[in-house]
Amino acid sequence: MAESIVSLTYGTALYEAARELGKEEALLIEVKQLALIVKAYEQFAAFLNSPAIMAKEKQEAVKHIMQDSFSPEMIHFVYVLIDKGRTAEIRKIAKQYIRLYDEERGIAEGKVFSVVQLTPDQIQKFAAEMSRLLRKQIKLENRVDQSLIGGIKIQVGGKMIDQSYKGDLERLRKELENQ
Repeated sequence: MAESIVSLTYGTALYEAARELGKEEALLIEVKQLALIVKAYEQFAAFLNSPAIMAKEKQEAVKHIMQDSFSPEMIHFVYVLIDKGRTAEIRKIAKQYIRLYDEERGIAEGKVFSVVQLTPDQIQKFAAEMSRLLRKQIKLENRVDQSLIGGIKIQVGGKMIDQSYKGDLERLRKELENQ
């Protein structure tokens, strides 16, 4: 999913503000929670995104809902999103914040594709090997792709390791075509 200019701008602004306050980790936790809330509670997201509801009413509801669980900085940030009509971007903004947080700490995210769901132990072993190869901490997410036939495919950033049967067959086909 391509990130919008809006999510890049707001996610970066939130991260830079958090860094100035020394609250990168605290706001990381909160931005993840906020993204989960917006995803899980469609009515809340629809309320925030509705142009028919006045900004002041949305802000009062946000204060009431968030004041016990979120920092004043995060509540203020949501107020800004409400004022600017950018609440529909909350999940993408969170993704940008997380990416910046991880990037600054030498952490990269990737995906390991497999025919069946891998166990957490298997995912961790692949992540450890990729961390060793790329010399940075790698976090992998498992995606099931039955078209691979067997084996795995790992993608981190622009790098791809394809050890799937489908990849092997494709390489063999190209080799035979070139002869």
